[in-house]
Amino acid sequence: MKQCIAISGSHGAGTSTTARMIAEALKLRYVSAGNIFREFAEKRGIDISEFTKIVESDASMNEELDKRIREEAKSGNVIVEGRIACWTAKEFAQLRVMIDAPFDIRVARISKRSGMSISEAEDETSKRDSEEREWFRRKRGIDIDDTSIFDIIINTERMSPTKVCRIILSAK
Repeated sequence: MKQCIAISGSHGAGTSTTARMIAEALKLRYVSAGNIFREFAEKRGIDISEFTKIVESDASMNEELDKRIREEAKSGNVIVEGRIACWTAKEFAQLRVMIDAPFDIRVARISKRSGMSISEAEDETSKRDSEEREWFRRKRGIDIDDTSIFDIIINTERMSPTKVCRIILSAK
């Protein structure tokens, strides 16, 4: 049976780390919606912020990204990871996982990995969360606060990535 696990979650919650670790443990491919998004921008020879503006106004770009995620999920033997990967890959994913953490924890992680101050990370994360929530609702019809699509929801505040992976592996 072709295996597909979809992992979604908030920025700084640990989705990428978790997805990569699960892919390695299960010897599956790792596909990141963010990496595909960056790949699309690179192919067009534009930076990510310019590409984001194009995507916001061009529904075909969203369809192209969704199509690619669905193709990857359908082909199986994959972990697909992204903010809305569980919605995009839902018909092909045997397990849909949400990774989250409290806002202050996510901000601290983002600050540490990006080298920005806590204040800068807080402002950027707050703005990004708000804009994405509204954008996904308005443009995609997705309520990212509706957790009913997920099989498992994990708060990573007090858990190591290894423990998070053990939980997911025990549920698959």
